[in-house]
Amino acid sequence: MHMKHTRVSSTLIIFITSSLLARIEEDDVPQIGNLTLGASQQPAPLFGFGFGQNIIDRHDTLIYLYPSFIHGCTITRHEVTPTFLYGIRDDLSLLIQLPVAYKLRYGNRCSSEAEDLLIQGEYACYVNDITYNQITVMTNITIPTGSRKKTPTTGCGSTSFLLGGTISHSGPEWYLWAVGGAIFSVTRKHTKIGNQFPYNIGIGKNIAYRPKQWVLALLLECDGIFQQCDKRNGLRDINSGGNTIFIGPSLWFSTAHLTLQAGIAWAVTQRLNGTQNKEQCICACNVGWKFN
Repeated sequence: MHMKHTRVSSTLIIFITSSLLARIEEDDVPQIGNLTLGASQQPAPLFGFGFGQNIIDRHDTLIYLYPSFIHGCTITRHEVTPTFLYGIRDDLSLLIQLPVAYKLRYGNRCSSEAEDLLIQGEYACYVNDITYNQITVMTNITIPTGSRKKTPTTGCGSTSFLLGGTISHSGPEWYLWAVGGAIFSVTRKHTKIGNQFPYNIGIGKNIAYRPKQWVLALLLECDGIFQQCDKRNGLRDINSGGNTIFIGPSLWFSTAHLTLQAGIAWAVTQRLNGTQNKEQCICACNVGWKFN
């Protein structure tokens, strides 16, 4: 009789423990630190903005305005990127970007125009609310709405496709992430832009927060891209391709609806082929608004 009661008690304990763990995993994620607000209002990369890490809650709708300023000895690139982000489901998002270059300067030549349109989908294939870990996959298409004929160019001149993925840890205190992908362009008019391999890694630390009201965090990220040489009429363009890496900090502040972020990054490596102009630093900021 005693053994029978022991078995019943053990079974009951296991059942209650499993139920509590399931409830914690699904409903009782601690809302402190970086997690005190919804997914769309939690810290995210600045210099890798739009390149993954865009999973938000279902039906959340956000608009961002992302100005960026790139400077070098003989190059100036001032852009603003309007961005639309929508949560189709808790694990699936849609992102649309249309960068607008209002000042491009290479040497003595200048141009300005809307650039290439980007449409991206991202799916969270793994989410663990206990360890705060997430893995996503993403794909996008870039439509050549800019111009390849202008100098400097405002577009790639052909359609391109990206395949990539992200891995991240988004806890109350720390946020760590890594993003990588490959961009493949389509040959157009005997010209093929070299395949690109962008990557972005970083770490963030919560500085302060007020429960369900606002979040303040500091981030440090490394943003880079390796590009193969372009091909024109089947011949390799020796003045194209190379590897560039930027590293820099940014400061994040968000409320239930508003997102503000600003930072600066410096080029630590630029191994460019031929006589290409080199960039020295990027200043960027991001302003976002959540509508629901």
